[in-house]
Amino acid sequence: MSDRPKTYSPELGRLLCEAVASSQDGLRKTCDSRAELPAFSTVQGWLRDHADLAVQYARAKRTQLEAMAEDIVDIGRDDTIDPADKRIRIDSMKWLLSKLIPRTYGDKLDVTSDGAALATPPHLIDARVQSIIMQARERKRGEVIDLDPEAIRLLE
Repeated sequence: MSDRPKTYSPELGRLLCEAVASSQDGLRKTCDSRAELPAFSTVQGWLRDHADLAVQYARAKRTQLEAMAEDIVDIGRDDTIDPADKRIRIDSMKWLLSKLIPRTYGDKLDVTSDGAALATPPHLIDARVQSIIMQARERKRGEVIDLDPEAIRLLE
């Protein structure tokens, strides 16, 4: 019979999250390696049933992943590691970070809207871009054009 905890408490949740945040291992291995923690399957149920724990756990995982990002630098500086092994370790960690925290470590960066919906309707953006192109062409030809003030207001 296992004497691992089975009943959730906020204190046990805090202990679990501290263990996760300070570990380089996944949840299953972290649970298996520490007798004071519940079994992996128990934790899965707790995460599903206790919203406060789920929030704490997400923060702990983020802390763990940020530590992993720092480990990449340490591995890169370690001259005792074979270069091929070093490359595999770093590439694996970078890939994992890019998938788990894509906004920070992903390859595609959204520098315009921070992931939020655009406030300006696309047709007005298109009209403003066309206006800028038209003005640039006119300037290139040495001509100055004046747009109708109402048109400028609609395009801004």
